[in-house]
Amino acid sequence: MIYQLILGIWLVGLYSSPNAQLIMLILTNICHLAYTLKVRPYLNNINLIFNILSTLCIIAFESYFIYFFNNGSKMFANQKYNIAYPFLIVVDIFCVLMVLWGFWRFIWEINLYVKNFKGTLLYLEFADHDYVG
Repeated sequence: MIYQLILGIWLVGLYSSPNAQLIMLILTNICHLAYTLKVRPYLNNINLIFNILSTLCIIAFESYFIYFFNNGSKMFANQKYNIAYPFLIVVDIFCVLMVLWGFWRFIWEINLYVKNFKGTLLYLEFADHDYVG
């Protein structure tokens, strides 16, 4: 919650200066990355890995934007495209992996809820016919 609030303040407060806005966003994402690595607020390791990779991808994307803002008038469109093309391919592959991870995460959460529900007294009393209580 605090992370989104800080990002909102950077985006609104620095609306007229995109370079400063992107630098503050990069610093905020680096702080978020450090927090994630220090606290590790996830139940399993794959969620931690994808959160780290997505934060690194966002930092790289913001760094590309800073590069293009500073060199915008000096470069032609095809030069920008040639520089950004490999990065766009990597981002597309990462987005596909994030979608697959989202499906896996949904299935993992549903299995966790079902497993926890099967241990409740409500399930044992009414659905488990072998339960003697």
